Amino acid sequence: MRELLVNAMIHQDFTILGMKTCIEIFSDRIVFTNAVAPLIDINRFIDTTPTSRNEILSNFMYLLKFCEKRGSGVDYVIEAIEKAGLPPVEFYRSEQYTKVILFPKKPLSQMTTNEKILACYQHACLLYEQRKTINNQSVRERFSINQRNSATASRIL
Repeated sequence: MRELLVNAMIHQDFTILGMKTCIEIFSDRIVFTNAVAPLIDINRFIDTTPTSRNEILSNFMYLLKFCEKRGSGVDYVIEAIEKAGLPPVEFYRSEQYTKVILFPKKPLSQMTTNEKILACYQHACLLYEQRKTINNQSVRERFSINQRNSATASRIL
């Protein structure tokens, strides 16, 4: 949560009037909305060098130890989501805003095909950043799939 809030603040365009960083808490999700399109492709949030619109705020957040300078916030978010067994985080982009949605835990059997694909993609990106490769075992660990059910992990892959 902290990483997403700090990212939303650091990447906010404060010259846009009428819409600021917004956090909405619903019974089935938490939504972070930032009033600006991201500077990079949302599919590259995990592995792209950071670009900040607010260097002074970014430096201040760094001094308070709320963030790092290397752009690893989304990596930490994905890693925490995987450890908690949550569905994947969803990123949305428009010309007016960036939206990030977190969902509560649900079993693999209740995840949609798109959620499984997105979780697998994010898992692969995270492993790539760690110089590791995705495989059946890592997918089983990501989704808490028993080794006896390795075919399930293979289908997701």
